[in-house]
Amino acid sequence: MAKCKVLLFRGRGFMSSVVRWFTRSPYSHAAVEIRPGVVIESWQGRGVQEVKLKDRKTIDDYEVEVTDDQMLRIEAFLRSHLGDRYDYLGIVGFVIRLPMGTSDRWFCSELVFAAFQFAGINLLLRVNASAVSPALLSMSPLLVNVKSDHAGK
Repeated sequence: MAKCKVLLFRGRGFMSSVVRWFTRSPYSHAAVEIRPGVVIESWQGRGVQEVKLKDRKTIDDYEVEVTDDQMLRIEAFLRSHLGDRYDYLGIVGFVIRLPMGTSDRWFCSELVFAAFQFAGINLLLRVNASAVSPALLSMSPLLVNVKSDHAGK
């Protein structure tokens, strides 16, 4: 068995504050760490990208137990979507609670959730990827918090 790391971010910028307020959560962003210090994420204005982390101070690390094959499938899914655009319409749909996104655009937690679904892992039952916020993602019983800088705060 392997561990796949899901990172949940506690951003402090304007959009992060809006996300955190709207979802009543400390979390504003989600990504999958594909190797130490390197994540694949979907970011507004940039879409799906592979980036090196610069600072982990506002990041909580979660792990999901997966098979080696599932880990390969998660990474393959994420890599197959590198360069896809950010799902602004999906965010509008999320806010008004109507699925409106497209299959070639992603917002952060939607991408993470869909990657796990592709590998046959349901992080949350009866939930569509387009309805998953970073806050909802954090409630998956399969995610185990392994590092949190704000525990108890």
